[in-house]
Amino acid sequence: MIDRFDRVAFEAALPCIGCIGKVNKLWNYMGIQDGEHVYTVPVRPGVLIFIRSSIRTDGLAAESAKDSIRCWLASDGKGTPLGSKDSHWITRVKGWPDRLTNTLRKLWRLGHQLEKCPKCGAQLLALKVKKEGPNKGRWFAACPNCENGFHKWLVDTPPIPKKESKHEKQK
Repeated sequence: MIDRFDRVAFEAALPCIGCIGKVNKLWNYMGIQDGEHVYTVPVRPGVLIFIRSSIRTDGLAAESAKDSIRCWLASDGKGTPLGSKDSHWITRVKGWPDRLTNTLRKLWRLGHQLEKCPKCGAQLLALKVKKEGPNKGRWFAACPNCENGFHKWLVDTPPIPKKESKHEKQK
């Protein structure tokens, strides 16, 4: 069953940081684009997360299941993608705020790894490997300008801390 939330509920699911007696939004409202409310979350200079809410001009999420919440890494407030954007769709069924939070965290981690190309200085793009094999589904950063573009593998989950063995704790 589609969850038909309003703009207030959607904005409550966007990232904030709490201070004593005050909540600071980590997002920006960009207005209405193509008939829906749009938001961004700055990651670093030249990199932001672009969010299409599926909330129409009437203030409610679309009635149709065809419109999901969409998020991707972008270079500007127009939503110019910094690589693959089609893999971050959040369905509007029960639990969507948690799925949105998880997606934004993943994009935040990926976006922080997008630096400038060491060869030409262009902004690297985040691309997802879609082929079969051991790297299927992994993300990498690539230069859009360099021939055989510079690339590096990106980590889309934080490293798992190594547990100390009893022997290491005794040292």
